[in-house]
Amino acid sequence: MTMQTRRSDAILERMTTLHPKIIDLTLGRVERLLAALEGRRVDVVTLTSSSTVRHLLRAVPQRLLEGVKLASIGPVTSTTARDAGLEITVEAREYTVEGLAEAMADSQRGQAARS
Repeated sequence: MTMQTRRSDAILERMTTLHPKIIDLTLGRVERLLAALEGRRVDVVTLTSSSTVRHLLRAVPQRLLEGVKLASIGPVTSTTARDAGLEITVEAREYTVEGLAEAMADSQRGQAARS
């Protein structure tokens, strides 16, 4: 199990406690990710490092990310994404998996309040 896999598992576990409809579509499962993006079944993609941004853009045509919210673990990752032409929707204030999960939950709650 790689560090990236463990990190993805931790994010998935934390997010499913906050929102039970989370689907695990890590980059290790590119075919599933592409199919989900093409079918417009992805609401949010989490970006946990600058290398995640680079790997995502190598694996996925950028057009498939249009309309998908991008959640970043922190400012360095956000800068890498923005430099690549992506728009960050959510950025963690605490640069940890827990901070990212919390920022996503806060964003979701804010959207629900506006609806």
